[in-house]
Amino acid sequence: MILAPATQDIDELLSQPFDFVVAGGGTGGLALAALLSDDPSMSVLVLDRGVHRPDDLKVLTPQLWATQLGDPTYDSGHLSVPQLNGAPTYFSASRVLGGTSTLNAMTWIQVPRNELQAWSELGNATWDWETVLSHSKEAESFIVAQGELQTAFEATAKPEYRGDHGPVPLTHSTFFSSLLPEWYETLRKVGIQTNHDPRESGTNAGAWTVQNAITRLQERASAAKSYYLPRADRTNLVVITEAQVHRVLLNDTADSDGLFAATGVEFVYAGAVHVARVRREVIVSAGSFASPKILELSGIGDPSILGEAGVECKVDLPGVGENFQDHWAFNHGFKVNSKHTTLDQLRDPAVMAAQTEEYLKSRTGLLSAGQTSLVYITANHLFDAATIRSMQEDLQADIRTAPPGLQEQYTIMQRWLADPDVPFIEMYHFFFPGAPPPANEKFLAMCTFLTHPFSRGSVHIKSNDPDVPVVVDPRLFTHPLDKKFALAAVNFARERLAKTEPLASALDGAAHPPENATQQDLEAVVEGVISGHAIGTCSMLPREKRGVVDTDLKVWGTSNLRVVDASIFPLHTSNHPQATVYATAHKAAASILQRWRE
Repeated sequence: MILAPATQDIDELLSQPFDFVVAGGGTGGLALAALLSDDPSMSVLVLDRGVHRPDDLKVLTPQLWATQLGDPTYDSGHLSVPQLNGAPTYFSASRVLGGTSTLNAMTWIQVPRNELQAWSELGNATWDWETVLSHSKEAESFIVAQGELQTAFEATAKPEYRGDHGPVPLTHSTFFSSLLPEWYETLRKVGIQTNHDPRESGTNAGAWTVQNAITRLQERASAAKSYYLPRADRTNLVVITEAQVHRVLLNDTADSDGLFAATGVEFVYAGAVHVARVRREVIVSAGSFASPKILELSGIGDPSILGEAGVECKVDLPGVGENFQDHWAFNHGFKVNSKHTTLDQLRDPAVMAAQTEEYLKSRTGLLSAGQTSLVYITANHLFDAATIRSMQEDLQADIRTAPPGLQEQYTIMQRWLADPDVPFIEMYHFFFPGAPPPANEKFLAMCTFLTHPFSRGSVHIKSNDPDVPVVVDPRLFTHPLDKKFALAAVNFARERLAKTEPLASALDGAAHPPENATQQDLEAVVEGVISGHAIGTCSMLPREKRGVVDTDLKVWGTSNLRVVDASIFPLHTSNHPQATVYATAHKAAASILQRWRE
């Protein structure tokens, strides 16, 4: 059931404790709550600040996803402190039940085998690739591509590596730009091969056609649509929307094992403060910005930070809010000759009106499209062997001085620099940024991600008032290798891809930045980044390595408090995190139910 303001007496609802209280109804939290409710003997309460929008076209329509970004009805995110270029960075945060799964580009990419191994090296032995893949498959209902999708557009993913009975449908886009055949052939000519199935090869490196979390009716398959709605009539699953979580309530003293127990969750609903009591566990699933905030307001974190904010420290965990990482993204692009169709045409109001009419009538056209092709580029395609060795040597100095936890991460990343199967850059076709295209002009934008950033940031409270925003400092480009990779990616696209046939004949020169761009212009492009996929602020690491949760996602120093969202990822992997978040929810649900059934 959904409880929106004033639709039910909340005091009556909260008069009895729930077995599980989930703070955050985003991608991971809503999926986890739904899975826990599959046991009819367990009662589950979800508290989410968002609004349920099951029929909203901006949410449902695949190619309207970007129109939500920055719109306060759907997105009320976080602004960082000014970065090295003097400007802050904006981080989106969904205001819709289902969280990021209602706001993202719907791309579904499994974490690659060779990168997930790093999590085991960091102390998480039970997070091996086979285990995570099995839980990802539990979420999936893969639809095999047919005909031209396979032959012309490389949609060759194999069903044996994917699930077929899960709640999230995985489909290929209904629209593929006529540029794609030239794109694949050009990449092969510059040495980047087609990766026919990343799950089979075990690496994301190379070019391939991606699947999307889109239904057969060409609508977004969010956590709300895929997990909550099929269970909405259950009496043991309650979702309170427009509820702002403040803190987890802990016992005043630790037990004989030195662990603090969570007794409930304090939240604001319809202007009043309430407490939801818990019998078994509290699960924080509020994302990489709000989850560390909730922990710190609850007295869990670095004592010095909590003290300055006026919060009593109960559990000393200096890693809370630290190890912030993101897939920093920026757009650059090219003019395209007029024979091709590109998605940027949707920026033309007349085209958008016609395509909207077509989508509403038949669920076809450009608005029904998902993401199509992407390429993951390894360091050896961007730098020569001598440069890579020099980068590794420079990183060795950082390894010697980095704090525990980051030392181990840098050691792994140092090895990855020379690994031909670990990509450091991702590019995919995107809308060209800016105003509508001039008449008779078309563009190809390359949205470029840094997949393994070296810079590390933080997210912390500055006050004990829950209404005061957190201080977000991503420390963009504070490690020199990040800008080195970003500039190398732009130059690779401009000097190699755009000047190699057959793509060269399809393009009419660089558009952003222009052909005559200076080095300063190029740096301005890469510094104008947007947030991609924030992780790490409640890292799954050993406590002595500045970890926040253990391998069962239980917060160190507590007996019944877990974190289940992307904030627990200790080291970024190259894939978009949506599939990994769902796999995390399935893995956590199995662990939690097993504990309480024993």
